[in-house]
Amino acid sequence: AEAAEAAGTLASAPDGALVRPYQRSCSFNVSPGSSKASLQRKPTLSFEIVTRVPTAGWWERKRLRSKTLLLARNYLSFVVVYLGSIIMFFTVLFFTDPRLDFLQAFYLCVSAATMTGLASVDVKELKRSTEVLLALVIVFTSPMLMTLFPVAFRRRSFWLQEKEVQRSASRLDVGNTREHQIEYMALVHLTRTVLGYWIGVQLTAWLSLCAYFAVYPNPEIGGKSWDMVWWSLFGTISAFHNAGMTIRTNSLNDFHDEPFVLLVYGLLILLGNTFYPIVLRAILWIWWKTSHGERRALAFRYLLDRPRRCYTHLFRARQTVWLMIACVSLIVVQMLMQNMAEGSWVNVFTGEYLFMSVSSRTAGLSSMDLSNLEAPVVFVYTVSMYIAASPVVVSMRSSTEVLDITGLTTAEEASRERDELKALSSVQGQATRFMTQHQLALVILVLVVLQLDQKGVKDNGGLGPVMFEFASAYGTVGLSMSKNAAAFSASWTVISQLCLIIVMIMGRFRGHPDHIDVSVDLEWSRAPSASGADVH
Repeated sequence: AEAAEAAGTLASAPDGALVRPYQRSCSFNVSPGSSKASLQRKPTLSFEIVTRVPTAGWWERKRLRSKTLLLARNYLSFVVVYLGSIIMFFTVLFFTDPRLDFLQAFYLCVSAATMTGLASVDVKELKRSTEVLLALVIVFTSPMLMTLFPVAFRRRSFWLQEKEVQRSASRLDVGNTREHQIEYMALVHLTRTVLGYWIGVQLTAWLSLCAYFAVYPNPEIGGKSWDMVWWSLFGTISAFHNAGMTIRTNSLNDFHDEPFVLLVYGLLILLGNTFYPIVLRAILWIWWKTSHGERRALAFRYLLDRPRRCYTHLFRARQTVWLMIACVSLIVVQMLMQNMAEGSWVNVFTGEYLFMSVSSRTAGLSSMDLSNLEAPVVFVYTVSMYIAASPVVVSMRSSTEVLDITGLTTAEEASRERDELKALSSVQGQATRFMTQHQLALVILVLVVLQLDQKGVKDNGGLGPVMFEFASAYGTVGLSMSKNAAAFSASWTVISQLCLIIVMIMGRFRGHPDHIDVSVDLEWSRAPSASGADVH
């Protein structure tokens, strides 16, 4: 009945009226009399859910003045301004700590905001209030929470359009279309799911660590219960966001023989980064299977069928399987190569090699002394940090849906546009682009550091530690071959440290969504024809 009503509404549109749908098309296989059980059994759905909004006249003028649309069209600029504001604000607050000069405060704040984890000083020696500020920087610049910005833009845009349609319904003869906002409902459920995931995973890990240390206290953390609670909370936030910071002088070296601690931290690192899209799709699939009510089931099914239209880190089933295989393969290969280089199976059985294989590619938490690593292991870690979270970024960019939002009028131009975007979105092309971007800038910055810190580089191992530091900063990992609590780059000159700060920032935006990404685009094409010829 709803499908027939939607089709009838489209068919009765005034001649010559231009309309824009909330989504271009939605493939739902709904037949008269379909039950909730039958909806769940079918892999695809087919009815059109559209909301008619004029593209000319008063609405077009109002739309062009929309702050939501302005932010969406300049999404990268918005993110840059947001991160810059957070960094400058907290740098001033960090500077109130007498143990930090301005450059150290700025370096530490940029490292936390970019999830790099390189420290300009020993974090353990800072005031407790500074440690709290450091945790707040990580939370406020959380990559997972920032992926909800485009979702919020789309939700607000849908709400504004619905408000305008209802306000002028009698004049435009468009009727009430609220019951057809399946995509809007999908975005609402998606927001709740992501926020619940973000809170639930960290809360569970924090309570698990607190319970473990209550039974098996560790004197290295501190004798007071508050020290244990705060250490567990800070470590949970840092590991889940892959920030790579701890309030221990030697990271997690004191826990190298405690498998439970390494297991919790390893799971936090995976669930907060590379495995996040995999687990998110699994959760949405469970919600769809257990949904009560057809509208709720349709919303979750829409998320599963059109994931990249709704969210940057939600992929189709085939791409999700590819991502899981790639991530597991990288972990296994790195663990085997590290074992072959050191020739020790003891750390394999304690889980230390597995933890380092998980952490060294994205998080930067270490359970071993990196200054004593063999040259082959250093090379493996350097390559792993440069690869970083590339499987997720490649999946995100290669899965971008190609929509005709360019206003092309001829079939030849539209076909050429799709072919170009398809070539750009290929897995091989995106992998090559991810691995080769910023190459010239990185070479120049490395040369500047080598020129300005010749003596320091020569006295501390030569080129190897410098390349390791750059790979760690560019991969936003945070591992360093320093022999003390501060990073190796903390002893560099001012200009050299500023060069590494630039590398951190480039690394943070290295995996940023493309401007053509439909999940951050608020443009809509013309409404599909009543015959369904435009439905795909």
